[in-house]
Amino acid sequence: MIQRVQELLQVTTENAAEQIRYAHTQESLLYCDLSIFIYRLLRSAKYKLERDLADKLSALGIDDTCQQLSPSTQGIGFTQQDVLKVQTK
Repeated sequence: MIQRVQELLQVTTENAAEQIRYAHTQESLLYCDLSIFIYRLLRSAKYKLERDLADKLSALGIDDTCQQLSPSTQGIGFTQQDVLKVQTK
């Protein structure tokens, strides 16, 4: 009888150890999934920020070019129909 209880206790201990290993494995997998998710979010944010920066640099280049233009800039001709009159209140 004591031997049977000892065997049962041994099996129970082994099962508990296996469940603990399984729980740690699942926790590790969950941690990996979370890490991958966060990594993808960060890559997406980086991509969007890089595109935003490129768009802003492009706009800055256009602004610089426009700032240098004047009615006397060669290659630009204004006629009366090109002028837009803005009415103020």
